Amino acid sequence: MQLLYMVLFLVLIFWGITSFIHYRNQTIKVRLNKHYTNAVEWIEAVKQELEKQGKSVSYEGDFLFKIDEKPYEIAARNMSIWSMSLYHILLQRQKEHS
Repeated sequence: MQLLYMVLFLVLIFWGITSFIHYRNQTIKVRLNKHYTNAVEWIEAVKQELEKQGKSVSYEGDFLFKIDEKPYEIAARNMSIWSMSLYHILLQRQKEHS
């Protein structure tokens, strides 16, 4: 019975690690240090930050980006933290339609 629990525990650990790695490979996190008052400004800032990282970026509209020829959508935006102007923007990879 202990062996069964140990195997189950190891399977859960393996599943958790692979899920985390898959999530990290499908998500790009962009950190901006300035407060932007409108979407046009922060979209341009995201593009510039990703280009600084050496990525090919184009904005497709409706909060969709094409990064290195793969579609990404803005999944989350965190505004200010403790009244500091820090933005964390998560870009989630979208499945390509064929």
